[in-house]
Amino acid sequence: MKFIQLFFLTAVSLAGSLLSSAQSFTDPHRVFYQYNAPSGCPAPCRFITTTAFRFAGDTVIDTTSYRKILSLKDSLSSWQLIGFVRETPAGKVYLKKLYQDGTTSEEGLTYDFSLSPGDTMYFDNPFFIEFSDTVVLVRLDTTEIFDSARKVLYLQSLTNHEIAGSDYYEEWIEGIGSLTGPLLSGFHFNPWVGSFNTLLCVYYDNQLIYSNPDFDKCYYNTTDAPLLPGDNTTAVVSPDPVTDVSYLKVTGLPGDYLLEIFSPGSRLLLKRRVRSGEQVTLRAAAFPPGVCFFRVTVKNRSPLTGKFMVIRK
Repeated sequence: MKFIQLFFLTAVSLAGSLLSSAQSFTDPHRVFYQYNAPSGCPAPCRFITTTAFRFAGDTVIDTTSYRKILSLKDSLSSWQLIGFVRETPAGKVYLKKLYQDGTTSEEGLTYDFSLSPGDTMYFDNPFFIEFSDTVVLVRLDTTEIFDSARKVLYLQSLTNHEIAGSDYYEEWIEGIGSLTGPLLSGFHFNPWVGSFNTLLCVYYDNQLIYSNPDFDKCYYNTTDAPLLPGDNTTAVVSPDPVTDVSYLKVTGLPGDYLLEIFSPGSRLLLKRRVRSGEQVTLRAAAFPPGVCFFRVTVKNRSPLTGKFMVIRK
């Protein structure tokens, strides 16, 4: 009987630990996908990009422990270290930005998931044009994500809300962050920003746990539109995500081309020459789960790049 009780208590403790980890914003099992485009860019916009973010590895800066912030921009490159993040047990999240010269910004309080309606916080995000302000929680709600209830926080700037209007607020989800993007908290506190950014999706160990209802994909890039005015070259993967068998078709090229497919870490997964007009078969079992990148190369032209999502059943 003691063994059964001990096993039950251990199982409950483990489940609670996993749930707590899943609620944590800085959990290293997450990957965030953020859509980026200039404001007013006409459709089809030639400047669409998607950036992925994740937190991985521990480090100590001036006796304070942080996780590393890694970014993967819309190109064939490896994850880049761009800053550091820490989260307190109470749900406060602090960011430090890493500059190109190797120095870091001051630590800024960028999230506080412990706020109650009417509470204020001094907000300071070093990643968003080093923007700081005093904000107030105007409404608190809940939503179901990853089989658990999450807080949904609606916040307004005390400085800009009269100019922007009472409907101009920013939405945070506990463990997910700002719906403008994980590092763009504060974007909607300032009504004069000059670009459009939004959180597309969040994956937890390759399982989709958040999807933006206003978009039908977890990533977008310039291959969703002509590369140059008058250039009708396109590369389309359909269906996307790749869950079983999908096809890559390139149109608008004058002849054969070289196709290369890479993992997020730039490992070459496939390399072959493709005849003009040929559809390339993509099988989910042949690629690692997550985002894969492709590059189409033809003589005397700039490479065409894109990516697709692999989700195994």
